[in-house]
Amino acid sequence: MSSLCIPNPTLFLFSSSTGALKTLINRARESCLRILSSKMISSKAVTSKKMGKNVGFLVCVFIMVIDSVAGVLGIEAEIIQNKAKHSKVLWMFECREPSYKAFQLGLAAAILLAITHFVAHLFGGCTCIWSKEDYRKSTPNKQLAVVFLLLSWIALAVGFSMLIIGTLANSRSRKLCGIAHNRILFIGGILCFFHELFTVAYYVSATAAKKEEKQNRNPPGGPTAQA
Repeated sequence: MSSLCIPNPTLFLFSSSTGALKTLINRARESCLRILSSKMISSKAVTSKKMGKNVGFLVCVFIMVIDSVAGVLGIEAEIIQNKAKHSKVLWMFECREPSYKAFQLGLAAAILLAITHFVAHLFGGCTCIWSKEDYRKSTPNKQLAVVFLLLSWIALAVGFSMLIIGTLANSRSRKLCGIAHNRILFIGGILCFFHELFTVAYYVSATAAKKEEKQNRNPPGGPTAQA
């Protein structure tokens, strides 16, 4: 009976070795989980960056395609309008029969122009500078975004007005006599191409300005990166 009370050294060594193995296994699991979580976070960041680039590319392509189509429709509406019967009374006055096909094309061009402007400012946001000091302190990308924002609005206002005036001139069923609207639809179609350039430039510069603001708020060596 006394021999049973004596501890067995082999059992003691076995229990101590199993305990060490358990701790090693737990530590290995924790390290693997940390590595996997860090890889998942980095992969998510990479995929989000790729998605952002893809969205920006698709927005630019959408603006260029739709604005180009609007410009072509405006020019085509001018060509069809000129084929309709018209007679000049004086140098500035003429009698013209409206063209329903020109009305359709002009209206479609105006609608497409408005859609591209809305989409570009929806994804690009609104870049505002309220004073000269803000303009001087802002980054070059933000300054370019403000300039192209104004130019895109000017191109929209003038081009949309031209297309609507030319479209309304062909909306009536009777012959219209009045001041000659020469090349109004053509000018509206050409302004669609200028609107395309200004809007794409605005979107690119506004997106770059937003990225710069985020980097300035969260620098690489800042507290967020250290945490």
